Amino acid sequence: MNGEDDYNEPYEDSGNDWEEDHLERELLHSDSSLDESDVIEEEYLVPIKEPQNEASSSSSDYQPLAKLRRKDSNIVFPKKVNLKGKNGHKWTSKQPILSKRVSSRNIIHFIPGNKGESRNCSSIKECFLHFFYDNVLEIIIRHTNEEIVRQSSKYATSSATVTNICKDELLALLGILIFSAAKKDNHLNTKHMFEGTVSGSFYRACMSRERFAFLVNCLRFDDKITKEERKKSDSFTYIHQIWNMLMEICRSSYTPASYLTIDEQLLGFRGRCPFRMYIPNKPSKYGIKIVMLCDSLSKYMIDANPYLGKSTNTGGLPLDNFYVKE
Repeated sequence: MNGEDDYNEPYEDSGNDWEEDHLERELLHSDSSLDESDVIEEEYLVPIKEPQNEASSSSSDYQPLAKLRRKDSNIVFPKKVNLKGKNGHKWTSKQPILSKRVSSRNIIHFIPGNKGESRNCSSIKECFLHFFYDNVLEIIIRHTNEEIVRQSSKYATSSATVTNICKDELLALLGILIFSAAKKDNHLNTKHMFEGTVSGSFYRACMSRERFAFLVNCLRFDDKITKEERKKSDSFTYIHQIWNMLMEICRSSYTPASYLTIDEQLLGFRGRCPFRMYIPNKPSKYGIKIVMLCDSLSKYMIDANPYLGKSTNTGGLPLDNFYVKE
């Protein structure tokens, strides 16, 4: 035959593949022109099965040496189907059965989302009061009133400006602080904040400017009498108790998804703080750095710790390892 008939004629196996391979290996070993480093020993060769497809086994493409590969190449052909690693992990070269039932250890047995009492929160106020619940507010009210009593003694006459604070007034104060931060008014002087032509009537509808300035000056989150002693061992003692209560309710109110993220955030703050940081490439530049653990799916903050600067006790661990374990 000639022409197309010769090209399309499939290669017929003569049954002498083993003899051909054996002769080729003998020729490689007996070739005097090869160095010892160029000789491929038989024990480092792995036979590869010849493809059964007739199109891929034509006479023009047939190469007997292509059936041999070095064992130290990138392609590994284990003699066993199942292998066991040094750590006890089992490996297999067999493709898993897709119709097989999924193992129970690979099934997620939880549903991400709200849990506990947080499921009943349907409004913004209910969500806020879920995190700042009565126990947290009572601690702030108690220590703020203690400071109000100390400062009210400096006034010659008593007035509504220097009276004790209640729960409703504390919520109004927190609302003004949050709203002013959202409206970017927190950098303004209190005189401009409560000026109707500048900021409208929202702030004046809650309380007077004198009362707001007095309460902000008296706002306390811990016991001032024992603060100096506690500050020697903990620079975060001013708000440590309130912070722990807030993180506890954050952890217990939400079930995160399978993927979490640990990263830092600089909260803008220019007041007096022993661990305030200056990072020039951040938008706020001055503030408190918080290391947060958040859910990658919903961006919910599960846990957080402030960076206390040099006073951070890492127990000898690098800073990254310490916060990841925390």
